[in-house]
Amino acid sequence: MLFTFNSIFKTNHFITVAAQFGEQKNVRLPDSSVVYLNSGSSIVYPEHFGEDSREITLKGEAYFEVVH
Repeated sequence: MLFTFNSIFKTNHFITVAAQFGEQKNVRLPDSSVVYLNSGSSIVYPEHFGEDSREITLKGEAYFEVVH
């Protein structure tokens, strides 16, 4: 008998990107959407998005170019 546990124990790592005060940054998300972070802002997103959701955490101000 052979058991595979890869999908059960699969973990998703989170990435944090922050723009320091006086700086702006752009970030390409795993789905190819682009986020432009304003000064003093940060974003946290998973290394891989799920099939049915694309959730991120934003602190501050950002402009999004979202891909379908």
